[in-house]
Amino acid sequence: MTAKGAKNAFTIHRLRMGRNCQSLILVRFRFILLQVKTNENFTVKLNRSTKAILFCSLFGVFISCVALAADPPPAVQSEVAHLFTYIENSGCEFYRNGSWHDAHQARAHIELKYRYLCRKGQVSCAEDVIEQAGSTSSLSGKPYQVRCGDSEPVLSDDWLRTELQRFRTAGKTSYPGSTKSFRVSSP
Repeated sequence: MTAKGAKNAFTIHRLRMGRNCQSLILVRFRFILLQVKTNENFTVKLNRSTKAILFCSLFGVFISCVALAADPPPAVQSEVAHLFTYIENSGCEFYRNGSWHDAHQARAHIELKYRYLCRKGQVSCAEDVIEQAGSTSSLSGKPYQVRCGDSEPVLSDDWLRTELQRFRTAGKTSYPGSTKSFRVSSP
């Protein structure tokens, strides 16, 4: 394919793709690869403009990936903050990886996992936090348990979902984008 033909193919492909920036960058990257010349040792020789375009394209992909890992919506942050406060003020003990921990340690641990999930862009609703940070150990896969006073231990998943439902019912906040179903166990 000639350079002119490749350029026309790029233009036609760009029009078909619409305004999707990542797709345009990847198409442009493919166009650059058509222009790359190799010698007999298979080393790549790029001219200055091709290097600049390649660098900008890769930088754009990097920035768009970072932008996708944004913080959750404010309503979700409010619900999660309430759950953290509820955990810490509960006075309950939390069973994790073979030992019981006080409420302050449990909050710190779950909050650490929450921040990790936010950096990865994996939190879109409060249920995500419960499922991925507050219900099972990521090391052992065993479920977390909660024991309040002399009562029998319950699964932290059920305990946190019950509180989240109570908080939403009380009208403190609601997150209409949450479409995940969950079961609420009676106290």
